[in-house]
Amino acid sequence: MQRHRVHRPGRQPPVSEPGITQRVVEPRTNAAVASDRPQAGAEGRQFLTGLRGHVRAGDASIRALALAECPGLESLDLSDCSPGLYLQIELPAGLRQLRLPQDAPGAIIQIQLPAAFRPVQPIVIEGALADVGLEAPWMVHPFHLDAAKDRSPFQGLLLGPALHGPVDAAISTQLVLGRARAAETLDLDACGLERLVLLGSMARRIRLSNARLHSLQAIECPRLERVEGEFASDHAAFDVCRRLDTVEGRGERLAISCSGRRQLRIHGRWDRIELSYSDVQRVELSSGTRLELISLPAVREVQCPEPFELGIDGSMRASDHLAVLLDEPPGRLGDLVERECDRFRHGHSLPGHWLRLMSGGIRVGDELPRAMGLLKELARRKSDREAAWRVRCHLNALHRDPDIDTDDSTVAFRSGSAAWCWFDGAPEHHGLWLDDLALYFRCREERVTARFTRTLARLDRLIHAEVLALALTGQRKAGFDRAACLNWLAQCLQRIDGARELRHMNRLAAIHRHWRPVRHDHDRRLTERLRRLIHALGELEAPGLLAAMVEPILSTGSAAIALRAGIDLLRVERETGLRVISRGLSLDGEVPAGLRAAALRELLTIEERNERTGDPTQ
Repeated sequence: MQRHRVHRPGRQPPVSEPGITQRVVEPRTNAAVASDRPQAGAEGRQFLTGLRGHVRAGDASIRALALAECPGLESLDLSDCSPGLYLQIELPAGLRQLRLPQDAPGAIIQIQLPAAFRPVQPIVIEGALADVGLEAPWMVHPFHLDAAKDRSPFQGLLLGPALHGPVDAAISTQLVLGRARAAETLDLDACGLERLVLLGSMARRIRLSNARLHSLQAIECPRLERVEGEFASDHAAFDVCRRLDTVEGRGERLAISCSGRRQLRIHGRWDRIELSYSDVQRVELSSGTRLELISLPAVREVQCPEPFELGIDGSMRASDHLAVLLDEPPGRLGDLVERECDRFRHGHSLPGHWLRLMSGGIRVGDELPRAMGLLKELARRKSDREAAWRVRCHLNALHRDPDIDTDDSTVAFRSGSAAWCWFDGAPEHHGLWLDDLALYFRCREERVTARFTRTLARLDRLIHAEVLALALTGQRKAGFDRAACLNWLAQCLQRIDGARELRHMNRLAAIHRHWRPVRHDHDRRLTERLRRLIHALGELEAPGLLAAMVEPILSTGSAAIALRAGIDLLRVERETGLRVISRGLSLDGEVPAGLRAAALRELLTIEERNERTGDPTQ
């Protein structure tokens, strides 16, 4: 073996010693491999060029090297260099072995592969490695293999075609570059390996044996269809394998991205499966798992004999996917709902999971209204009304209680069919409430709506009165039964407890404001809701409805709320407004001086008007 000393600018070339061949390596400044990653330790690097045969070079002072234009180099020993060596290398075609320092923190190497990289035997890289980067003209993106954040540097790397047997015990990682061999089936014995990476393999099938891996990756393997074997891997990832349709094995996490198949079969036991960025329509699982879907717009079916969990990213709308699944021919929706209720009970219904995702989560404010609009449209067809109502009841039950017992589908149905509540009564979702009421009117001749009909006859919340008033006065009032809504509204106004409404608003605000409610702010919010309701009731011109507002207002126990509402009532119905102001002035509680003055001014104005008109009744 030849021993080469790296030449440093500014030093004289060494003198040859007897029996040792030495060559001065002239410094170069253009051998660096382009990389957009941080090049730790690259500053002040030395350059090696023109090396041949078996070479040993460097010492502990060398922290950065660049190797280029060494077509005759067969092996290179840099084990005497600094343990944190940074190495840039234009890979020689004949290189078979590269030795690096054995100690932490591990070497960082950037390898530029030739355009025609077809070695017969793999290249053995020995030593501690912190990061390995590969670039080649035929790669879509540069590839990097680094040590896990919570693990020490990995020891040894095999780079090139696959071996027919197990690798040496000193090698923890094998990186198979498939352009070196294009077999139909690639059999790999992964005994002793921690990591296995297949990059650009042209094989159709990969069979793994003796594999107990920390990480398995297959990247840009255009012909790969199946990954087989009783292998285990903590983490497995298959990226841009367009023909991949079957994966076996087991482990903690499996990720498949950019698959071009319409169907994926995962015949193994994985704790978590992530599918992303593909047009897959059907997913077949052999065991329960946590399934994460990321940008899968076409997925329509997930088959699994065991319960599974489902999660989606922000690019996917559960309501859109539910709409596709519910798009059955007229009269067939009932069969679908009946079938999926049984699967929902056992935890492996895809529509059931869409319902869960719509009923809660960060996008629930958008998903629920879209879902309700969908159900309302489905209910145009008489044959599908019962099924649409059943879906609505399940959606409502899950929205109010995500942990509701779904082992018995009748539990969720009974809970949802008896409740009229969305977002805990928040008024900003009036559209959802109105669509729900419109859905009921389309389905009310069905027996399944009987419990909800009884609920409507017992309404007692301010939000209920607001929605009924909007149904009677809004632009969509043609879709509601006026007589029924007027009757429910009148009964609801008589039952509203103002003190409960105020406590409810305080409780919600306490949650939203980290348990620091500001009472007067909630007084104003309740006053605004009362003002909108008073205005809507005034438009109805229905005798007695405004008079029924007196007790809900006064039962708040707040003089400020009563005075503000009384002033609003004066604009619509004078007698009712006077009653509320008069009784509000006698209530305890802090009242802003300006508000009290305004209320008294209204009373004096009316008194003066009565004196002028000679009306002694006021």
